[in-house]
Amino acid sequence: MIVRNHVIFDLSPVAMSVVAYVGGATALFAATIGLVQTDIKRVLAYSTVSQLGYMFLGCGIGAYTAAVFHVMTHAFFKALLFLSAGSVIHALSGEQDIRKMGGLSKKIPWTYRLFLIGTIAIAGLPPLAGFWSKDEIMGHAFVHHHFLLYGIAATGALLTSFYMFRLTYLTFYGASRMDHHTEEHVHESPMVMIGPLMALGLLSVVGGVMLGFPPEHGWLHQFLAPVVGAPGEHEASLGLMVLLMSGATAVALIGWGLAHYLYHVSPQTADGWAAKFSGAYAMLLNKYYVDELYDVIVVEPLKRLGNILDWFDRTVVDGVVRGVGHMADWGSAGSTWIEKHIVYAGLNVIGYGNHLAARQGRKMQSGMVHHYAALIVAGLFLLALVVQFIVQY
Repeated sequence: MIVRNHVIFDLSPVAMSVVAYVGGATALFAATIGLVQTDIKRVLAYSTVSQLGYMFLGCGIGAYTAAVFHVMTHAFFKALLFLSAGSVIHALSGEQDIRKMGGLSKKIPWTYRLFLIGTIAIAGLPPLAGFWSKDEIMGHAFVHHHFLLYGIAATGALLTSFYMFRLTYLTFYGASRMDHHTEEHVHESPMVMIGPLMALGLLSVVGGVMLGFPPEHGWLHQFLAPVVGAPGEHEASLGLMVLLMSGATAVALIGWGLAHYLYHVSPQTADGWAAKFSGAYAMLLNKYYVDELYDVIVVEPLKRLGNILDWFDRTVVDGVVRGVGHMADWGSAGSTWIEKHIVYAGLNVIGYGNHLAARQGRKMQSGMVHHYAALIVAGLFLLALVVQFIVQY
């Protein structure tokens, strides 16, 4: 969205700076958390958050093509890493804790090789895909004099290389830390799982060159030029470009070397550092206690608000509904009282009147023929008078 609407963002340097620094802070924040995580998928998850921060840093400094480029290369090697992690978990019958792995390079060689390709790619080592896109973001920051952001990006790249090679060493190298039952059943994944990893591995190796070489003038740059424009006047010279690429490579190699020493050559040193800086280690392991803060600041207040609203719903809202029902009951009771005491009384009066009329009327029915004959004659006489009256008037 930012890249597609970059014309709007370009009008506000403040907005661009906010995007860049939020992206840089995100990259460092998630990368530091990934340094000490012990779940193989959690390391990759925080790596994803960190790389997303990298992309937004690129957007914030105007490296729009480089940001989209990193989206694409990241899709290659991060999909490879996540699926390779799934292959590791499959091989270990569901185990995800890297402290209970080790020595898997010989037991699941295809998964190991493909995971290593993904690690080298995300670390930013040439000529794999991550190098080209990550170096382009860092180079753009340096050339356009965003030196603080360049330092943040370089630090993020160093941390990325370190925690990814740490993950690789703890998973595939060293002595086995698996329990006996799990180690007996370790097996390579079938080709139906390895095949897609090979395709992603190939893209992780050549995808950067296919999309972004030569730097600043690759196929992706030409494709996006109508949207983001061609490279500007601050394009780096060849000498500076080589120097920046060498610097990015050196940063990735330093991260690799540090991880190699701490988790392959001298693992006890890493344990000693964790014990020496136990407070910082615990903070990173617990993700800066963000979940706990979120629970205190958001979850618990919302729970209390929910309890209040629940009380309001049960007491006030339901009380109104029940009150309406009671009013209906009272109305029904009132109508029943009226029916019993007034309507029934009226009906009784009418019934009693009918009874009296019937008693008096039945006296006219004597059963004597001459009485009936007299009534008929009287009726005929009255009828004759009515007819004569009508004819006369």
